[in-house]
Amino acid sequence: MDLVVIDERSGPALFRGRAGGTYTLAEPLGTSEATPYALAVADVDRDGYTDILVGYVESRPIVYFNDGTGAFTPVPFGDDAGVTYGFGIGDLDEDGFLDIALARSGAQNVLYFGAQPDAGQR
Repeated sequence: MDLVVIDERSGPALFRGRAGGTYTLAEPLGTSEATPYALAVADVDRDGYTDILVGYVESRPIVYFNDGTGAFTPVPFGDDAGVTYGFGIGDLDEDGFLDIALARSGAQNVLYFGAQPDAGQR
């Protein structure tokens, strides 16, 4: 079991689980230039690997897509308004793709509907 954390000074990070119940040192997931404020995990792209969502203070939220090899690709989405303080993830329109709801302060809450990506894009 791995752990993912957010820290206002160092940003999001991943601690990989090791045998015996210990963890690796923190592996930064992204920049520490923006202050993270919300965290969620879900298989957003339905590839069988858990992705990481991070919401920030006045910065665009990011999905860190897990490629299954231990690497994560950051993909920002939405805008940088307000503070994302929570995520809701589910197939709200029942089309087979996960949708992402952002709870924000200082800006309107937003709902992003998932869809099939174009070839070669997320």
